[in-house]
Amino acid sequence: MPLTQMEIADMTGLTPVHVNRTLQSMRARGLVELQSNWLRIPELCALREVAALPA
Repeated sequence: MPLTQMEIADMTGLTPVHVNRTLQSMRARGLVELQSNWLRIPELCALREVAALPA
């Protein structure tokens, strides 16, 4: 299901700018990889740790 940053912003109640900056920060930290219409999470544990989610 391809989603745009605008659609993600609408669904989460965030601004498109915030979604973009958050995704860019996550990319820079190696938490996600974005290519074409794909978002890949190389280390789910690392993303959970940053988000403080239980395993």
